[in-house]
Parts: sequence; structure tokens; C-alpha cells
Amino acid sequence: MTRTVEKSFAREMSLLDKVHVFAEDFIETQKLSGRTANLLLLTLEELFTNAVKYSQKNPAEVSFHLQDFELECLIEIRDPSPVKFDPLQEAPVDIKQPLETRTPGGLGLHLLKTMTDKMEYEYKAQANCIRITISKDSNNA
Repeated sequence: MTRTVEKSFAREMSLLDKVHVFAEDFIETQKLSGRTANLLLLTLEELFTNAVKYSQKNPAEVSFHLQDFELECLIEIRDPSPVKFDPLQEAPVDIKQPLETRTPGGLGLHLLKTMTDKMEYEYKAQANCIRITISKDSNNA
């Protein structure tokens, strides 16, 4: 059975715990576990943290939309902003380069791009919208 939940959060790092609770409630209700649950938590944390970190002066709330399908979970974030930011256009992080020589930033998005099944971006209605698909573990399907 498909289940959809949506929630918005103010851009305050102090609300990261509430984002975790939102994700954990969804995980528990949908009986997700293993890789699926871990990626869902990582995805929400990374997307929320980036929205707060890079748009602190923006008063608009960040919205998450979660859907659970038979074989996959879909995560959407809507981040209202007058500035377009397409994470798919960011240069890949060279993880083989020594830490001392790397430019900080981008590792979280790199992890999401490589660990999730699909990442899509769209700028609509003055908002950066990112959609991420995570296929379920065999024990979650």
C-alpha cells in the first residue's frame, strides 16, 4: 500500500532532531529497515542540512514529501529560493584525493548521488526541488 507524508520545517539547524523524528516515524510506520532506512535518514539529514547551511537568511520553510511504494521509497524536498541550485551539475568529489588537498563541501551530495538509485532536479515555482528514489532491500519489499 502506498503511503504519503509531508512536513515542512523552518530553516533552523536546531530542528534537525525533528527532521529525524519525522523520518523515523515514517520508517517505523512503513516497517523499513537496513539499507532503505539508513539511506532515508541520511538523505533527509543531508538535504535539510544543506538547505539550512546555504540559505540561512531565507525565511521560507523547507518541505519534505515521502512516499512508500511496493519496491521503492521516494523522497522529495522543496526548497523555496530565488537562486537555482542544481546538485546534479556539481562536479564529482574526488574521494581518492588526500583530505588535505580537497576543497571542503560536496561530499554529502556525492554520497547521495552514488548511494541512491536515482536523483532528479527541477526548479519550479521559485523552488529547488530534488527527488530521490531509494529501492527497497529485499526484506522491505
